[in-house]
Parts: sequence; C-alpha cells; structure tokens
Amino acid sequence: MKNNNAAGRAANDRTYKMALLAVLVALTLVMSFTPIGYLKIGFLSITLLSIPVAISASKLGYLGGGVVGLLFGITSFAQCFGMDAFGTALFSLKPFATFVICVVSRLLCGLGAAAIYKLCNIKAKKPRVISYAAAGISAPLLNTLFFLSFLALFFGNTPVTVGEVELDVVKAVVLPALSINSVLEIVICSVLSFAILMALAQVEKRIRK
Repeated sequence: MKNNNAAGRAANDRTYKMALLAVLVALTLVMSFTPIGYLKIGFLSITLLSIPVAISASKLGYLGGGVVGLLFGITSFAQCFGMDAFGTALFSLKPFATFVICVVSRLLCGLGAAAIYKLCNIKAKKPRVISYAAAGISAPLLNTLFFLSFLALFFGNTPVTVGEVELDVVKAVVLPALSINSVLEIVICSVLSFAILMALAQVEKRIRK
C-alpha cells in the first residue's frame, strides 16, 4: 500500500512538473512577442523574461532552467530579423556574434540560476526562502551580466548604426544599461519571481497532501 502511494505521488509530481514547464514555455512565448515582456527605453529594454527563467530553474532544475532560458534566447534572437532596430543592426554586422549574445547568454542564465538555487538549498538553514530569493535575484543578474559582457566583447570596437544614428555600443548601451536599467530589472524581476515561487510552494503543499 505504501509503495502504491509513493508511486502515485511520484506520478503526480511528474505530471505537475510537465504541466508547469508547459505553462512557463507558453508564458515565455507570450511575453516575448507582446509589450508584457519588454519595457523599451530608447535603444535599451528592461525585460521581465528572467521571471519564468527563475521559476523554471527553481522548480525544474537544470533541465527547466535550460529549456526556458534557451527559449528566451531564441525569441530574443528572432527579434533581430526586423522586429527590433538595435538587434537587427547587430545581426547585419555580425550574425554569429548576435546569436551568442541573444541565445547563449540566456541559456547560461537559466543554467546558472538553477546551479545557484541548488547550492543555496544545500547550504541554507531555511532552504526554501533563501533559495527562492537567490534564484529570483540571480536570473536577472546573470542575464544582465552575460548579455552585456558578450555585447561589449563582440561589439566594443564596432560602431553600430541604428537608423541614421551611429552608436558606440559601450558608451551608448552597455554603460547606461549597467546603471538604472539593470537595477530596475533586477529589483522588479527578483521581487515578482520570489512572490510567485512562494505562491507555487503553497500550491504544491496542497497537491502533495
């Protein structure tokens, strides 16, 4: 009887995780192609897409963080085909570098957030609260770190023309993004991610009873 109950709980847990991944994938797609996901400020954007990345990294581990992070990157890269002026300008100059900036940085963001969550779960005395907070902060922080680092690496010495404006990427994009934009993004995403993760924890308690 105990074995049957354990098997049933394991099956329910797998079903829940598959459903959660499907929801997070759908949410990422919706946010990517609507104003919900990006708040435009000139050539820069504050993105909220690290929220589903943080949730998937916490609840679904490396696989979930990797899948949702990769999807975040692919949808970001898709916007470089005429949907985003700055991204389109980058792609016209260095297609492979633009792919790395958009896709690889977001994949690393998802995997990194999952690693930090797991590490905090091992080290913390109150793993849930500490780990959720760490994942919520690390996802937008790693997204900013990897994206801007790759951008500076590949385009630091390459002028980029957007419309009729020629930009020095480091001065016009990287440095401003490291100030108010990144701070706002990290604060907003970390607070929302933590709140959602805590709410999901309560839902999971009821499911597993």
